[in-house]
Amino acid sequence: MTAAGAPGLPADRRAPSSSGTPSVTTGLPAKQGWWTVKRQAFCADGHDPVGIYFGTTSGEVWGSNDEGASFKALAQHLPLIHAVEAAD
Repeated sequence: MTAAGAPGLPADRRAPSSSGTPSVTTGLPAKQGWWTVKRQAFCADGHDPVGIYFGTTSGEVWGSNDEGASFKALAQHLPLIHAVEAAD
C-alpha cells in the first residue's frame, strides 16, 4: 500500500501529488514505501474521528487516529500480518 490515492479522506485532508492524485503526506515513508496489504489486514474503528489501521506482509502495523491524515508505525519486525481488527 502506498500513501497515494486515499479516496476515503475528505478533500481538505488530502495533499495533491505531482500527478494530481491525492496522497497522505504525514507519517508514511515518502520513498520506497511499497507494501502489500491483505484485505483482512485493513480496518477502521468506530470512533470520531475514525481510526484507520493496516498490517503489511512485511510485518508492520500502521495506524491513524485522524481519519488517515497522518499515520504512525505501531509495530514493526513482526511476521506477515494476515488480519487486523480494531477493538472499541
